[in-house]
Amino acid sequence: MIPELVKLLALLYLSGVLPTGLCVPPLFLSPMKPEVVKYVNETYIVSCQSDKGSNVHWTRPSGERISQNKGRIHVEDRWTVKGVNLIFEGIEKKDRGNYTCIANVDGAEVTQSFKLVVIKPISFLDTPTLQNATEHQDALIRCEVEGDPEPKVTWQVKGKHPQGPRHKVMADGLLIKNVSLADRGEYLCRAFQASSIASNMAEQIITLKVHHKPHWPHDQSIRDRAYGFMSGAVNLSCDALADPEAEFEWIKDNRRIGSHNKHAKLFREPQRSVLQLTVTNHSVFGEYICRASNALGYVERVVVLHEGAQPSTPEMHVRAAMHDALVVELIEVNNELPFKKGPPTLDVTSFRVQVKRKEEKDWLHANTFDFNAETGPMYTIQGLQPDSVYTIRAAAINAAGIGHYGKEQNYRTKVMAEASSMEEETSGAPLSTISLLCLYISAFFLSQC
Repeated sequence: MIPELVKLLALLYLSGVLPTGLCVPPLFLSPMKPEVVKYVNETYIVSCQSDKGSNVHWTRPSGERISQNKGRIHVEDRWTVKGVNLIFEGIEKKDRGNYTCIANVDGAEVTQSFKLVVIKPISFLDTPTLQNATEHQDALIRCEVEGDPEPKVTWQVKGKHPQGPRHKVMADGLLIKNVSLADRGEYLCRAFQASSIASNMAEQIITLKVHHKPHWPHDQSIRDRAYGFMSGAVNLSCDALADPEAEFEWIKDNRRIGSHNKHAKLFREPQRSVLQLTVTNHSVFGEYICRASNALGYVERVVVLHEGAQPSTPEMHVRAAMHDALVVELIEVNNELPFKKGPPTLDVTSFRVQVKRKEEKDWLHANTFDFNAETGPMYTIQGLQPDSVYTIRAAAINAAGIGHYGKEQNYRTKVMAEASSMEEETSGAPLSTISLLCLYISAFFLSQC
């Protein structure tokens, strides 16, 4: 109550409207605050005023007089009234304490003081946003927090507080014992700073990567089989998950396959290696070992390449045409002769259809469509232009590779006007729904003839 009264009297004094009978305080501060809370690097100005006093000056918490008229902490004389300003530029933690204004009034020393409280905000030291750990080893996710008052740190991972014997909060981070791949991800280091005079919060997101030796994806076995046919090409692929990324090598008959092998090509993709083989003779068939390794270890898998029969060329019939699509029927052909020895015949898994405009000379820029053999025998080639002549061809694909393309066929799509009239006849129903249904039905009956 008393400081507020002094402050009121000071304001009335400055405005010249003091009530009769009240005394002007011999020395007062503006602003009149017994305690001032500031953060590090903030600025602050406080004025000490006295109408009757002389030798007005400020002292530090140590009692030393502040005489500097420039610098980070300095004083400046007031021009309009008698007094001295105390100016802080870029407050530091060491500036905390009691600052006192002293004046000589009528031969007596008069003082006014305020306490400067300096808060150092939360800061993160030695806390990289990306940190690494190694599988099966203990790791410390570093999060060192500094501030005054001293901050309290909490952790979150995947929305939960880490608990259990594997996690322990340390002064400079979170300790994880026996790190596993499940520990990968984002960790939230959150710091709280609270006291009777101020509160603050800050947080840092840390991404933890776990280094581990290579391992195979769940859908890849350690032993697999592949097929190829004479004069054809086959790709053997090998996927391995690793951090750091694995180096791959292929081995056959205890010999490493290198770039010098003219019948083999190696292609590198992220976390994958592809060995492309040209089957020039029967020695190409056999066991191939894929080895994936990094500094933490290695794994191996075996791919056995067997000989299989190249798929025969399928029969292709264009059963219907629309302004933007063709419906083709593809039939698997089995040319295997009874009692003839040779590589085993493999089931056709898909068909490949290529489409180009008739005027185009080659197939370099043809559109390619791959169709699942189980969804046939009718397939729709879409995305064509109205009233245009297209050349199409088809080939079959099995586990050993792709067969030869069959005889090229030319076919013209419908004119757009014809499609519009058909749409009107169907009372506004979508052409692609009704016309396709009718064409499929008619194509089915034609195929039974």
